[in-house]
Amino acid sequence: MNRILIAEDETINRMYIISLLKKWKLEGVEVGNGEAALAALQSEKFDLLLLDMGLPDMDGLELAQKLRSEGNFIPIVAVTGRDYPEDQEAIFRAGIQQIVAKPIQEYVLYDEIKRILGL
Repeated sequence: MNRILIAEDETINRMYIISLLKKWKLEGVEVGNGEAALAALQSEKFDLLLLDMGLPDMDGLELAQKLRSEGNFIPIVAVTGRDYPEDQEAIFRAGIQQIVAKPIQEYVLYDEIKRILGL
């Protein structure tokens, strides 16, 4: 079973994503900040990271850049309300593969997960 780490500080968003992953028969592990995401990625195996760009302690760009500099090339999907062209450019430069805009549309998230994980 594919394991997906959800790094999102808003509880309602984490609950929604977890419910979608269960519906799609995928395993989701949730964390509420960047430091917890980093710790989870260093100690466990995940196939994909769904990353909120506005985490309170370490924003998504910083976390993605840190992962890449440490040689961790896990696929990352940015889940963000910041979907402006200048934000998109910075997101892709940080090594993030795709963006899913908030509010999350179920079919958009599912299509990206399927594409990245080859489901």
